[in-house]
Amino acid sequence: MQSNLGGGFSMDNRAYMYGYTNNTLSGNTGSVVTGFSGASTATSPYKAVTAPSAATDILGYDKLNKYRVLGYIGQINYDFSMGKIRVGGWFEHAATDRHLLDLDRTTGLPSYNEKFADGTAAKASLPPISIANVGYLQHSDWNQYQLFGEFEFRPFEGLAITPGVKYVHFNRSINASVNQKSRTPIDTSATWTKVLPFATVNWMVRSNWSFYGQYAQGMYVPDLSSFYTASDTATNQAIQQQNLAALKPQTSTNYQVGTVWHGEKVSVDVDGYIIDVNNKIASDTSAGAPTNALVNIGQVRYKGVEGQVSVMPVRGLTLFANGSYNYAHSVTTGAQVAKAPFSTAAAGFFYNHNGLRVSFTQKYTGPQYASEYSGTGPRNYRIKPYSVGDFAISQEIGSRFRIGVNVSNVFNNRAITAISNGKSYGVDDQFNFLPPRSFLLDVRVKY
Repeated sequence: MQSNLGGGFSMDNRAYMYGYTNNTLSGNTGSVVTGFSGASTATSPYKAVTAPSAATDILGYDKLNKYRVLGYIGQINYDFSMGKIRVGGWFEHAATDRHLLDLDRTTGLPSYNEKFADGTAAKASLPPISIANVGYLQHSDWNQYQLFGEFEFRPFEGLAITPGVKYVHFNRSINASVNQKSRTPIDTSATWTKVLPFATVNWMVRSNWSFYGQYAQGMYVPDLSSFYTASDTATNQAIQQQNLAALKPQTSTNYQVGTVWHGEKVSVDVDGYIIDVNNKIASDTSAGAPTNALVNIGQVRYKGVEGQVSVMPVRGLTLFANGSYNYAHSVTTGAQVAKAPFSTAAAGFFYNHNGLRVSFTQKYTGPQYASEYSGTGPRNYRIKPYSVGDFAISQEIGSRFRIGVNVSNVFNNRAITAISNGKSYGVDDQFNFLPPRSFLLDVRVKY
């Protein structure tokens, strides 16, 4: 609901809700486990038994992923001769329910395929035998509110100076009788708060040429997966507890300056940036780390320059090229952080005339490291630069039909794009490659 209150005052109120529910019943590979026999001792742990009738039953699972989000944004504006003032707030609540239950799909009864406490010290932290059909049973939610205010000051024509501030209060909680990965109970929450100032300056020197400068502080709240990335082994549990103890919101201080110029057939934009990040949240790339574990790697400084030029030599045809140089060094080690290319670039063209659309882009990713550097000894895995091209062509047929073809990875480049360390360096390492050339036929009908 938007309201004009008169005297330069106006109000904007927005309430929203969205949700998602996916409840899957599916078959699965493996054998149905109907029960257990034996004594719950270290010397004689429970043994899974399969009834004769279960030999031909279908193993499956019941999987739920459901969330609901409710929110409200309210803002009051005041317009006057020197600019505009905006103040307001945002509140949001989200709730998520997830479970994974093993089933005998033939009978609809539980199938006890998960690990359970069998009397051995290694599995003492696991759930009891009675819920050995539960992969995870988890509820989580967040409640956050943000208060903000800004003043768009226009001292003269062509110049806008906009300082502002935002306060963030974010609470995340998780309550699981059987948590994902570890399958141990968890009931915990964390609250993070931060005051975030920001400012923007826009100066239009001419009608087709402007300069801008930006300053802002930011905060990235740790993902929910930070709370359940460990598996059930004692070693991984210890690593995860160590990582959680050091896990904090990722905060940043950002600076950027740039200029944009548009001519009749040419446009150019160039900018430079510096971003100082504290408590950088990154993948744990150390050898033997739990799969998908996150870790705090401390302070990282990003800085670089980037630019783009586009030219329209004839009507309907646009040629473009862009590139960037990126410095992303750990303050602790002085080395480039993992998964941050030293440079990027792209070039290509777009053509659109009389219903015919043709485009080609070739994107280049510069060298990067696959894993973080510990500060001592040699560094593992520097990934070579690679590039990939995409081509698309389509034609409108009449006013209702369009047919086209898209070709991904035109030159079938199978370069390595990522490497994950295994149990130790060079053992069970996982390599990711560019997918091979692929084709997609696209037919569209308007009605």
